[in-house]
Amino acid sequence: MQDHGQNQENLSKYITVYKQDCESYRYNDKLKWSRFQTIILIESGVLIGFFQYCSTPIERFFWMILGTVIILIAYLLAFKDGKDEEGFLKRIRNFEQQEPKAIPYEQTCSFIFGGSFLTGFAVGLLIAFNIFIAFFKCM
Repeated sequence: MQDHGQNQENLSKYITVYKQDCESYRYNDKLKWSRFQTIILIESGVLIGFFQYCSTPIERFFWMILGTVIILIAYLLAFKDGKDEEGFLKRIRNFEQQEPKAIPYEQTCSFIFGGSFLTGFAVGLLIAFNIFIAFFKCM
C-alpha cells in the first residue's frame, strides 16, 4: 500500500511539472507569433517609408537595409522562441507517452510543413524581396 501511495505522490509531482511545461509552451508559442506580427508591422513601416517618405535613392537604400536588419533580428528572436517551445513540447510528449492514462490528450495531425517552417520561409522571402528592392530599385 505504501508503494501505491508513493506512486500517486510521484504522479502528482509529474502532473504539476506537466502543467507548468504546458503553460511555458503556450507562453513561448504566443511570444513567437507576436514576434511574427511585429515583423509584419515593421515591413509595413518600411514599405510606407520607402514609397512615401524617402526621396533620394540612397535614402531609400539605407531605409530598406535598416528595415531588413530589424526584421532579421525579430525573426531570429522568433526562431529562438520556437526552439524553446520545441523543448517544452518534447518534455510534454515524453510524459504523455510514459503516463498515457494520467493525461488524456488528442493526437494532433502532422503536416509535411509545420507553421514555423512556413512562416520562416515567408520571412526569408520577405528579406530577399527587401534586398532585391534595395539593390535594384534604389541603385
